[in-house]
Amino acid sequence: MLVPNENIPIYNFVSGANTLTFQENTNVLLEKILEVPSAQAIWYPLVIPFRSVLWYRVFAIFVHVIPGALLDIAFVIKGSPPNNKSVPGPRIEPRPPAQKSDTLPLDRQVTKS
Repeated sequence: MLVPNENIPIYNFVSGANTLTFQENTNVLLEKILEVPSAQAIWYPLVIPFRSVLWYRVFAIFVHVIPGALLDIAFVIKGSPPNNKSVPGPRIEPRPPAQKSDTLPLDRQVTKS
């Protein structure tokens, strides 16, 4: 049974007198991560802000794709299957096929009675 804890701080991004900048949020986040580290963490927490999505993706290739590929190659050489851990996240279900009435403009849709 979970018990509410009133000591857990809650941070909000709001406009007003007491705002929290992105850098302040990053500092608080890193501080809290170091206080309570994840048991499944492999890398040391690191935050590098990018102004460009392109440079972020180039960087991600060097810190995610290449190390993952090297580890997969090492596992294959060792003779064991690659260790593909799935990242938990929202499951996106495919949409059902559109019905004929779904493709008509709203004022021309046929209603079934």
